[in-house]
Amino acid sequence: MRYLVSPLVLAFAALTPSQVPLDYLVVAEYAALATGSGLRFVDPVTGVITDVRSAPGATRVALSRAATVTIDAANPTSIPFVAGLATTISPGFQRAVVQGNQVQIVNNHTLSRAAGQPNRIEVTSSGILAAINLGAAAGLWLAPAFGGTAVQLVALPSAFDVAVGGNFVFVNSYGPTLASRIDVVDLTTGIPRMLGNAYPPLRALFFLNGVGLFAGTDGGDLLTIDPVSGVVLATRGLFSVAITALTGDSAGQLFALTSANEVYDVAAPGVAVYRSGNRVNDIAFGTVDLASFLIFGDGCGSTAVPPHQATSGVPSVGNAGFSVALVGGQPRAAAFFVFGGSRTTFSGFALPLPLDFLQMPRCWLYSDIIVMLGLSLDAAGNASLPLAIPFAPRLRGRHFTTQWFTADGAANPLGLAASDGAEGIIR
Repeated sequence: MRYLVSPLVLAFAALTPSQVPLDYLVVAEYAALATGSGLRFVDPVTGVITDVRSAPGATRVALSRAATVTIDAANPTSIPFVAGLATTISPGFQRAVVQGNQVQIVNNHTLSRAAGQPNRIEVTSSGILAAINLGAAAGLWLAPAFGGTAVQLVALPSAFDVAVGGNFVFVNSYGPTLASRIDVVDLTTGIPRMLGNAYPPLRALFFLNGVGLFAGTDGGDLLTIDPVSGVVLATRGLFSVAITALTGDSAGQLFALTSANEVYDVAAPGVAVYRSGNRVNDIAFGTVDLASFLIFGDGCGSTAVPPHQATSGVPSVGNAGFSVALVGGQPRAAAFFVFGGSRTTFSGFALPLPLDFLQMPRCWLYSDIIVMLGLSLDAAGNASLPLAIPFAPRLRGRHFTTQWFTADGAANPLGLAASDGAEGIIR
């Protein structure tokens, strides 16, 4: 099938810039089964999950730079953080840097003299800041960026969340029925200062440059606090449940996670941007420049599990090994691969388009058509098509769509089965 690659390479030139944002909500979820735990990359406007990365035991998440996510495990002595990896460090936590589809780095950090895992983490140029609220050495800890023994910067009883503003770190205490205290630590000197000690129970802190310090209460209120005097400047009653985490960006956009496992844009708190049946432990927001391949919709065919798409690798610029596959078709059947640039419109018609008019009930067209290629499935009913991504930086931020159609005489009167749809985001 070598001759099939050229039309697809040429088709990339027809792609238009993607409307998919670079800024995503990153959600860390923990499921009862480790295989359900992981990171969700969520479009902050539509709530659409753009990508999912498996991370068993995911509890905390922090963004350190574009395309990098750092998380730690709730109980690394019993749940492998990444498949095949275990640790005997106790107490301690593990860190994974996720880029593309790969977990590139996994580090172990020892929290000597501290019993318990970090309740919140933040990534800085000097390392990972962690708030530890259990054990004989609760407080603000600093873990080396590339693994090793962490050190306690300041002893702070019941340290719960950590927020960074330049050279200053804010740490709050938390108890379900106790007034919260906020301390501010100067990272250049290591000297702490109490900002205030009579706040309602706070579980979440977040600092926005030029705006101030935000805090979320057990009662669902959002506080704006003067980071110098500690005075509460404003109180907004947003929810009937607790605010458990806050995140945002330098432009002032702010998101809140509630104890009901829902995420809201605080500018529009009436409708959740994202909700989950899993326990959502933490959120982050910012530039996540990840190559992604999102599968959506449903296939149709004569089998209980209709033909569906899969991929090898990620659609990153210059990835000559990227390929798209069909799984679950009829053995040695004829097939057509569709490559397009839109999942919303095709020749004036809205997508997805029901194909009943072609005598294909319960089948849908999910992609416009720039190129259509014919090939045959193998004896197992599968096929793989090389889709090398050219080394062309101008392709970054563009997206493409794919779908497969394959002969299946029992599927419908036309005798064609259709796969689910897929959208690739090139980075």
